[in-house]
Amino acid sequence: MIYGVGTEGKGECLSDPNGYGLYAVISPTDLPYDFLFGHLKDCDVKQYRAGQVIASTGNSGRSSGPHLHFEMIDRKTGKKLQPTEGYLQWALQGNPPQPHGTVKALKGWEGLASFADIISTQESGQNYQIVNEIGMLGAYQFDPNTLASVAPNCVGKNVSPQEFLGNQSLQDQIAKCYWQPAMKRIEAKTSDPMTQCRMLASYHYSGDINLWNGTAAQGSAPDGTPYPSIADYTIQVCNQVVGQ
Repeated sequence: MIYGVGTEGKGECLSDPNGYGLYAVISPTDLPYDFLFGHLKDCDVKQYRAGQVIASTGNSGRSSGPHLHFEMIDRKTGKKLQPTEGYLQWALQGNPPQPHGTVKALKGWEGLASFADIISTQESGQNYQIVNEIGMLGAYQFDPNTLASVAPNCVGKNVSPQEFLGNQSLQDQIAKCYWQPAMKRIEAKTSDPMTQCRMLASYHYSGDINLWNGTAAQGSAPDGTPYPSIADYTIQVCNQVVGQ
């Protein structure tokens, strides 16, 4: 069985006999992603709510055996992203994965795993080797100057951009170390998990925990695509980390 991802959404069943076979594309209203499920046995989805079965896995289309083809797509850009395990579990089990919706989402280093997963997906599609058009580095899109300032305290040495881009676990370690001092300040300000998450997302995006609800324009990419406001960015991230 395959369940709809998100609290509610809409979708459609499509046919691609020489590729995905019978497949479904769904658009959750509370997430910035679309999801594609391929090689299905059956499909029935137009409108859905959390926990509703929308399809069954199968062997249709170009397939060597029963299996599920699963894609996660950025709705705004159309870019295919590296699917996260949490969303796949949601589709297969019918329930949002923990720590989604829990107060514990940001508590300590272990709790930062969920935040890190969403941030890296949001920033780069979890591409640890990417350098964007303005020189931001890796999965979390670190500014090279930020990397130079935090690496000695976090890992005990200077880290070159080349070393950073070549080591996924190093990026994870430095990102969590960078967020940790901000978490302490945030916990002293509020106990509300959504506000805590949005403050931390603001810290990553802007360097300031207090700008978490700011609506000012944040400039645009070289191709003219506007960057989201801090408020939009933090809501988008934290609806996934903590839930509404």
